[in-house]
Amino acid sequence: MAKMRLLCHLPLAISPSGRLFQRPATRVKMASGAPGVLLVAALGALLALQGWRSRIPNFDVLTTIGASQELIDTGRLPDRGVVTSFASFTPPGATWLMTPGVWVFSEPRLFEYLGSLGLYIGTLFGIFALARRYLGRQCALLAVVLYGLSVFGLSAAGSLWQRYPIHCFVVWMVYWVAKWVDEDRSIFLALALLTWAAGMYVFLEMAPAILIIPVIWLFYRPSIRVALLVPVALLAAGIWYPYLQFEQRRGFIDVRSQVFREPSGRPISTSPGATPRSRRQAATRRPGGCLASADADETIHRRTSGADCQPVLAGEFQDRFNRS
Repeated sequence: MAKMRLLCHLPLAISPSGRLFQRPATRVKMASGAPGVLLVAALGALLALQGWRSRIPNFDVLTTIGASQELIDTGRLPDRGVVTSFASFTPPGATWLMTPGVWVFSEPRLFEYLGSLGLYIGTLFGIFALARRYLGRQCALLAVVLYGLSVFGLSAAGSLWQRYPIHCFVVWMVYWVAKWVDEDRSIFLALALLTWAAGMYVFLEMAPAILIIPVIWLFYRPSIRVALLVPVALLAAGIWYPYLQFEQRRGFIDVRSQVFREPSGRPISTSPGATPRSRRQAATRRPGGCLASADADETIHRRTSGADCQPVLAGEFQDRFNRS
């Protein structure tokens, strides 16, 4: 009986013929569903391309495109994202997702596609891995189909905005937390925290997801090894360093503005050598509701006609659209 109990804890099983064979590993289970996931991903990628010629990039995307082009041309790391409705800068995570499209394509309407498609495929595999763990392979494939071909899934496959990139980070964070509980290994907690930190760098709206970890720990009490969390903290600090350095010069006013959801009350431009007058954002609203910027360093200017706000692209972006 003692030997039988020992065998139950080994990663071995006995076949009907009496031969011993190893239980399939997690990566083998994942590989068994990969063709189905890739098929859904290919179909979703094609559907997400429908009507791409009619998609004019929103004016909020233009600063991200400019930062991506600067990263490619000069290697300068992006240190700020778009400007929020509170007149504060977001983290520049979306710039990294936009960069592959800017590097590959010359058509601005496709700049988002490579980054959004990569996150879409990552989300599909994350859904499959999470559902396969608890519901089996067939239910996991059904979950992949339901998300991958849904309105939300197809929108996420073709856009980096409206918080769609959060899907990928949340799914994989939950998967790592589930493995942390099931296998009682702190390495999975470290991966969950790193996924959360990376997701926050793209959209700060992912911040509440951190509450999953203390709630899970209170219910299941999985182990926590601080030694494994130190490298994760260093990696997260490395990811956030450009933005934190930029915020340190501004007194972290942008972070406070987004956390407490209040206007920053600071000039938008932070160009070195610019006078306060030249940097001042003219916070006046025109009749159509658009902000009129008086920033001399802005590459994006907005105009209004009645209630319609249209982005006016400057420099090479204007030329690109004219050629297209």
